[in-house]
Amino acid sequence: MQNKVDHEAARRSEDEETAVDEAELRNKVGAFRLRADGRIWRIVFRNGRLLVIDHLNNAIPLIPVGRDRFQPDGGFFDETARFEFTRTSPESPFSLTSRWNGGTLRTDSVDLVEPDPAQLMACEGRYISDELAAMYRFRVADGKLLLRVNNLGWVPLDPTVQDEFVPGIHQNHDNRVFTFTRNEKNQITEMSVKLWRVKGVSFAKRQTTE
Repeated sequence: MQNKVDHEAARRSEDEETAVDEAELRNKVGAFRLRADGRIWRIVFRNGRLLVIDHLNNAIPLIPVGRDRFQPDGGFFDETARFEFTRTSPESPFSLTSRWNGGTLRTDSVDLVEPDPAQLMACEGRYISDELAAMYRFRVADGKLLLRVNNLGWVPLDPTVQDEFVPGIHQNHDNRVFTFTRNEKNQITEMSVKLWRVKGVSFAKRQTTE
């Protein structure tokens, strides 16, 4: 019985908020892709503290309970959830692992990009999948890449990593990832769509959109 009490006391002590200096906090800023489904979480530093920006664009404070260990304060996270930052050397980027009672989510550090107008224009065109009998069209307007599936309306996309985009309207059920493929001449010739754990379905580029 005493061992159980001691264990619970140690756990509570471990989870007490810890003072972490600003440099240590800023070291953990970055973007992290979930290995399970490809979603991206961002860690940002605002007003003296870290926040996680989740895949729905919610900003959730992270309470330090150690130099490299944090507790999400709210959101959809379980109350037992803890974020753990680790790296193999002082020069290497951090990896982020989320653990809670009954589960673990692992991530990889990624570099987000902001494509310039020429890079966005290179994605414009009509992309056809004979397998799905579907057509995806992409065009640029007001500095954003837009998508139209068959005869549906145009929707904005947000860039993530190089040549990759996700829907700009963040919804929990829409986890599509659009990836453009380049040939040896650096020309975009193909686009693939990934949804959750379903591997990308390929669409061949046919011609520029109207």
